[in-house]
Amino acid sequence: MYNKQQKKSMPSHLIYRELRLLLLVALVTFFRFRIKGKHNIPKKGSFIVAGNHTSYLDPIAVGVSMPMVVHFIAKEELVGPGLFGSVMSKIGMVPVKRGSQDVGVIKESLKYLRQGQVVGIFPEGGRVETPGFGEPRLGIGMLAAHSKVPVLPMYVKGTENLLSKRKKFGIPERIEARIGEPLEFKEDKNVHHKKDMYKEFSDKVMKSIANLKSAYEIGY
Repeated sequence: MYNKQQKKSMPSHLIYRELRLLLLVALVTFFRFRIKGKHNIPKKGSFIVAGNHTSYLDPIAVGVSMPMVVHFIAKEELVGPGLFGSVMSKIGMVPVKRGSQDVGVIKESLKYLRQGQVVGIFPEGGRVETPGFGEPRLGIGMLAAHSKVPVLPMYVKGTENLLSKRKKFGIPERIEARIGEPLEFKEDKNVHHKKDMYKEFSDKVMKSIANLKSAYEIGY
């Protein structure tokens, strides 16, 4: 059974489909949005979407790229009152209190994964506003280990400057989402400390995202 918070955060499938279509049309129309690697999306069952994070718009880009509801664990102020908060709630954002540790976020994520849902997570733990990627936290490794579901790496390009005050007018940059092959967490008996296994897998996820970025940059 879902708890009260889950029920509140669970978007209506009809509303979600309509909003997803509206946002997808908007992204395609104004930002020439395109998705590559859709064949890598699991056809059924729970899984985790793990992507880079440079903008508050990333959850929207990730969400419209998936044919199913993606529940992102986000700071509660992002799901607050106002138009933006309403949109975040409708696309499946799950609020957590600021300062929540990885363990709390993982527990909340597991509730959804065990009900057959899809959860989105940003391994870096927050937005990275500098070039390159941030150091991944252990959370993605812990979540993959405890849930035993595949992790779908994803790279989003083009959202990083859209909300910037320094953004110049003109033709907006194309937004592109690239989806990689699912990754499975496998326990390494040669590694004695779980934290080391979590870190090893978290690094593997970020490396996969980095490979997607490299493929994008060479136009592959």
